[in-house]
Amino acid sequence: MEATYVLYAPRSKRAGLRAALATHGGDNVIWRERKLLMGSEFYMTGPAALVRRAHAAVTGWLHQAL
Repeated sequence: MEATYVLYAPRSKRAGLRAALATHGGDNVIWRERKLLMGSEFYMTGPAALVRRAHAAVTGWLHQAL
C-alpha cells in the first residue's frame, strides 16, 4: 500500500531537508519539492511504513534544526 506524506520547510532549511530525504528514504521513497514564496512543500510517496518512518525522521531533523 502506497502513502504520501507532506512536510513544509522554510526557505532556509530546504537544502538540508533535501539531503535528509536522500538519506532516509533510499530508492523506495520518491519525493518531490514544490517551492513556495517562503519555503517549500516536500511530498514523499512510497510504501506506507517506509514513508511514515522517513517522515518521522526528517520531521525530527527539521525541528532540531529550527
